[in-house]
Amino acid sequence: MKGRNQTSPTNIVDARVYGKAVDYLYQNLPTTMLAQSAMPVFIFAVLWSSSDHLVLSIWTAFNILFCLVDFLLYRSYKKKRSTIINLRRWGNYYAINSFAMGVLNGVAVFLFFSPDSVPIQIFLITVILGYSAGAMVMNAYWIMSSYTLAIPVLVIAAIRFFIEGGIQNIGVSVLLMLYLVSVITYSQNIFRSVLETIQLQFKISDLSKKYLQQKELAEKSNIEKSRFLAAASHDLRQPLNTLSLSVGLLDNLKLDKNSQAIVDVMNKSLTAMDGMFGALLDISKLEAGIIIPFSQHCRLDNIIMLIINENTPTANNKNIDIQYQQCNLIAYSDPSLLESIIRNLVSNAVRYTNEGTVNILTSVTDNFIKLSIIDTGIGIDSTEKNKIFNEYYQVHNPERDRSKGIGLGLSIVKSLVNLLKLEMDFNSELGVGTQVTLIIPLGHEVKISNNIYSKSVNLDNVYIAVIDDDEDICQAMKLLLLGWGCNVVTGENASVILKKCNSIPMVIIADYRLRENKTGGQAIKDLNKSFNKNIPAIIITGDTGVDRLHEAKDEGYILLHKPVSVPKLRASLNTVLRLS
Repeated sequence: MKGRNQTSPTNIVDARVYGKAVDYLYQNLPTTMLAQSAMPVFIFAVLWSSSDHLVLSIWTAFNILFCLVDFLLYRSYKKKRSTIINLRRWGNYYAINSFAMGVLNGVAVFLFFSPDSVPIQIFLITVILGYSAGAMVMNAYWIMSSYTLAIPVLVIAAIRFFIEGGIQNIGVSVLLMLYLVSVITYSQNIFRSVLETIQLQFKISDLSKKYLQQKELAEKSNIEKSRFLAAASHDLRQPLNTLSLSVGLLDNLKLDKNSQAIVDVMNKSLTAMDGMFGALLDISKLEAGIIIPFSQHCRLDNIIMLIINENTPTANNKNIDIQYQQCNLIAYSDPSLLESIIRNLVSNAVRYTNEGTVNILTSVTDNFIKLSIIDTGIGIDSTEKNKIFNEYYQVHNPERDRSKGIGLGLSIVKSLVNLLKLEMDFNSELGVGTQVTLIIPLGHEVKISNNIYSKSVNLDNVYIAVIDDDEDICQAMKLLLLGWGCNVVTGENASVILKKCNSIPMVIIADYRLRENKTGGQAIKDLNKSFNKNIPAIIITGDTGVDRLHEAKDEGYILLHKPVSVPKLRASLNTVLRLS
């Protein structure tokens, strides 16, 4: 059984609502005081010529006095508002003063009533009706103050007219009492509406607070999840990176037919895995905002032919004919990002076409290249059109076939199209095929820059320092680089490298995350300081977290992501040596 002193949640809500009503009452009090102080002055002026001056002056003075009491209440409330616990009591303080004013204004009918002057009677009736109507509006936030002002005014006035006698005066008395009933009814309705409005405000406020709390919890959970996934991704990429380097090493050896077939299968699996990790990485980069496009004039044929060559083996296995007529057009865009867009679209077309053709068409209109990729694949239903650009969404892969990716390709395409400010149109019909059209700015051949990375660099006797705290990766990397003719020194940190080095390295390859909360960037800087030289460097990372990507990019070195493919590593070495 509940004790008497216990407060239910409903009572707490009621206390808040009534407290807020009192708060609004005092907020509007300055306007109310202005009207209440102006009225007796106006009455004083009108009745001066027909009433006893002393009585009228005393009556007016009392009205001003009660207005002053309201003012003192208002000032006291404003000062103590932050410490007031029982706000309803302050509503009742105001109601008491309203009662005094109601009595005083009702007495005015007794004091200034003139049986022989109809205008005076009309004036007094107008005044008391105005007071009672004002009580409904000005005191709407606290019904007790409406009652204490309206009831005395109207009851005392009704009594005065009733005492006067006569059918007309008694009729006025009855009408005043009926008016009082209507005032009370309307006051109750208004006050109820006020309370419901305030209660709704509190509900909205409470819901907003709960929403913000839930949002904060969700954001905190999301951050923790991202950190966990980033750490898990890094740990997963470590052995895969060793595997990728080891398979690359095997690929360089002369193997018998059966052994080479096994290596080919391993390479195929690594390619699929690299594509999936690459898609996840691209999304992380886009979310991190670290991809900054660098538009330049580039040959569209070079990009498209590279992508066609990549997809030709898969297309041949499925009897798909990739058709493209070289156009000799120059595009103005970021060649790397544009290549990523076209690669995703072409590989998607090949992936979801069982037989037939993938046709790549180009045309020029108003200084723009119109590039269309049309396939005779399975197509999609119109209801799926807007969903396929969402992350991880795949229409025709319920069995999660890894060869079909993980559903990030078109999401990446959409993000890159927006980043490069291109236009893209997508049309597809179930069972017929799909057409994707890109609108790319037209470039100029005379503005094509010479590519300083195009020629391969001889790696014989190139002295390379490899920094990684994983022994297996160090060993695999060393064997691979030795196979390319390099001289290699490995170590888990800059100090170990310094002890082992017999000359200044020409290139440093460093893992980003090292032991003791050190980074590869810091290790490279330590070596540069020790050798008093800025050594070309490559940072390899398994992290995909937004913060880590920003940090790694800010180091200013070439950034590769685990698992590192052998061609990418060779190309990156080619680049840093050319730049140096």
